[in-house]
Amino acid sequence: MRRMKPIDIEDVLQKDLSQAAAASGLSISISGTPVPSNLGANLPYAVIERVGGSRWSELIDKHAVSIDVWSNRWAVSNDYASELVSLVQALPDMDDSTVDYYEAGIDAFPYNNPDLRHEDLPRVSFTATVICRAKAID
Repeated sequence: MRRMKPIDIEDVLQKDLSQAAAASGLSISISGTPVPSNLGANLPYAVIERVGGSRWSELIDKHAVSIDVWSNRWAVSNDYASELVSLVQALPDMDDSTVDYYEAGIDAFPYNNPDLRHEDLPRVSFTATVICRAKAID
């Protein structure tokens, strides 16, 4: 049996969603955790965090991720989060992606999620499941 480990899904999604956003004309900064200290200077901004997952098969992992989107207005945060929802769902059809995505689905649509660390910046969040190949160790 091959030894496999989960990929760094935060890094992979940051790269692929940034590329997809740029290709679709969506201007947003995207990173993995942690939330940058200068968040307010880079709006709109999205942060991807792995919140769980499981081994789907011997070679395939199922990643649970939460994506938070900040901007200067609630409606704008919601609009950007909704755009990212469509980009996540399109990952299996993306050309030149970092990994091969088998499936990508939305578990919870965007919802208002105030951030106590940044009370002046509206945050909207959604959750997704992304299924892709694990990384071989051997």
